[in-house]
Amino acid sequence: MACRNNQLNQREMKVIQSEVIHDSFNFDELFMLFLQDGNLRNLRPHTLTYYSNELMSFRKALETLELDTTPAKIKQDHINQFIIYSKDVLELKIVSINIRLRAIRAFFNFAYKHSYIPNNPFANIQVLKERRTVIETFTREQIHKLLKSTDLRTFTGVRDYTIMLLLLETGVRASELIGIETDDIRWED
Repeated sequence: MACRNNQLNQREMKVIQSEVIHDSFNFDELFMLFLQDGNLRNLRPHTLTYYSNELMSFRKALETLELDTTPAKIKQDHINQFIIYSKDVLELKIVSINIRLRAIRAFFNFAYKHSYIPNNPFANIQVLKERRTVIETFTREQIHKLLKSTDLRTFTGVRDYTIMLLLLETGVRASELIGIETDDIRWED
C-alpha cells in the first residue's frame, strides 16, 4: 500500500476548488459579477437594464415555484418549469418568454464560461417556436375599389391616390413614406 504525502495532486485540487467556487456564489453575487462584466465590456446602459429586469423576474419566478435560486444548483428542469410558469400562470406571449430566455442564457453562459457553475443549465434549451400569423392581403377587387374611392378632382384625392399607388407598388412602410422628401426623388428616372 502506497503511503500518502500531505500534498493534493492536480485532479484533487480541481475537485476541491470547483466545489468551493460553485457553492460559494448566491444568485445576487453572481448577478453582480455578470453586470460588472457587462460594464467592462462597455454594454449600453439599456442592455444592462434589460438583463437586470429579466434576471430579477427569473429569480422571482424561481422563488414563487419554491425552487433553489443558487446558480450552481439550477438545472434544466428549473428552466423548463420557468417556461411553463411564464406561459400558463403569467400568461406571457412567446415573444416575451424568448426575450427573458435570451437574458437568462447570457447570464448562465457567463457563469459557466468563468467556471462559477459546474454545468450550464441552458446547454440544451432552445427559444420557443413562434407561430406566425399570415397577414391577409387585399384582393384585386378590393384594391380597385379602394383606388376608385378617391376623388381625383381634388388635391387630397390626388394625394391619397398617389400615396396608395406608392405603397402598393413599392411596399414601403408608412413611416418611410412620410419621411420622403422631394430631394429623395430622382426625377430623371
